[in-house]
Amino acid sequence: MAEYCVALQPICDAQLRHIGDELLYRDHPDASGACIEDDTLATARVLNAVFFETGPEALVGQRDIFFNAPREWLLKPELLPLPAHQVVVEVLENVVADESLIRSLQSIRSLGYRIALDDFVLNDSTRALLPLADIIKVDLRFPLSSSDLSLLRQYPLQLLAERVETQTDFERCRQAGFNLFQGYFFARPQVHAATRRKRSSNKAIELKLMRRLNDYNVQIEDIEALIIQDPFLCLKLLNYVNSSALRRRHEVSSIRQALTLLGIRNVQRLVMTIILADNSPSSRLLLPLALMRAALCERLALHLMSPYVCAQSAFTVGFFSMMDRLLDQPLDQVLSQVRFAQNVRTAITDEAGPLGSILHRVRLFEQARKDELSSEMVQRMNEFFIQAQRWTQSILSVVDSDDGPLVGL
Repeated sequence: MAEYCVALQPICDAQLRHIGDELLYRDHPDASGACIEDDTLATARVLNAVFFETGPEALVGQRDIFFNAPREWLLKPELLPLPAHQVVVEVLENVVADESLIRSLQSIRSLGYRIALDDFVLNDSTRALLPLADIIKVDLRFPLSSSDLSLLRQYPLQLLAERVETQTDFERCRQAGFNLFQGYFFARPQVHAATRRKRSSNKAIELKLMRRLNDYNVQIEDIEALIIQDPFLCLKLLNYVNSSALRRRHEVSSIRQALTLLGIRNVQRLVMTIILADNSPSSRLLLPLALMRAALCERLALHLMSPYVCAQSAFTVGFFSMMDRLLDQPLDQVLSQVRFAQNVRTAITDEAGPLGSILHRVRLFEQARKDELSSEMVQRMNEFFIQAQRWTQSILSVVDSDDGPLVGL
C-alpha cells in the first residue's frame, strides 16, 4: 500500500507574486525531505498524484507547475501531462545533452511546454541546450560568474534563483537580473493534503478478471461475480455505461444490466483499462500508448480483412505487447497468468504469424520507420492513428471520471 505524496514549493516573481510551484516527491506524508531511490518512479508518482488523482486546478489553480523530468520522460514527450501551457519541464543537471535529447526537447517545446534547465552550470554540454530553454535555474550555492550571466542575457529566457533563503539574497538576485525566485525566504515546501491518500487495489480480483476476460467461453455471470467484489470497478463500469457518449435513454443501475448492454468485448477493454489506470503510476502514464497501439492493430486487421486474422485478437495482441512495461513484470510472467491461443501468444512474444505481422507494422509506424512501409500503408496508418487517438481520449476521459452514484448493485 503506497502512501507517497507531493510537497509544493512556491515560486515567486520580482514583485513577490506567487506564480508557480515545484512538485517535490515525498515517500511518506511525514517525510521532511525527498528520499528517492528511483528518479523515474518518483516522477511517475508525482505526476500520478497531481494530474490523475487530484487534478492540477484543485492543487494550484492556474499557476505554473514545475517538475523534474529524468531522461526517460524527456525522450517520450507523449508521457508528459496536460495542459501543456501550465507545465514547466525541468531538465536535470545530470542529463546528457546528446542529439536524441535535443530532438526530443525541440518536440516538447513544439507541443507548448516550457523547458527549465535545473541547477545550471555553463559548459560545452549545457551550452547546446540554451536555445531550447525558457528558464534557467541557478542554485545560489553555486553562483554563475558575471560573464556567464551576461551570456545568458543574450537569450530570450528567464533566470530563476534557487535556495534564496533571506531577504538580502532576494534583493541581491533581483539586482543581478533574476526574474523568478524560490527558497525559504518566500515559503518552505508543504505537503499538500489533497495528495495524502492510501493507495491500494484488489490484486487477486484483477488477475482473475484478466484471465477470465480472455477466455473464449466466458459468460456474463462469471464477470459479474468478480466485478461486484471490487466497488471501484463497479463505479467505473456504471459511469461508463451511463456516460453521455453512449446516449442511454434510461439510467443503467445494475452491474448485470451494464455488462449485458456493453457485451463481453467492450467490457474486456474497459476493465483492462480500469485495472491499469488504478495500478502503478508508471502504468497509468503508459496506458494511453498501450490503448493507441491496440486500437491501431485492430483497425489494421479490419482493413486487411484476412480470414486468418480476428480484429479482437489483434486488439489483444497490441495491448498485451506492452503489458510488461505496464505491470513492470517480465512478459513471460504476465502471459503465464492469462490463457491465450498459441497464435496470439507467439504474435505478442515473437511477432509471428498474421497477427504478429500486424503488430510489426504498427511498431514500424510508431517508430516513424515509414520507409519500411508502403506509401499506401502509411496513408492508411495515418488515418487509423487519428481514429485511434479519438477513441483513446474518449475511453480515458470516462476512466478518469469519478462522478456518478453507485446504486443498484
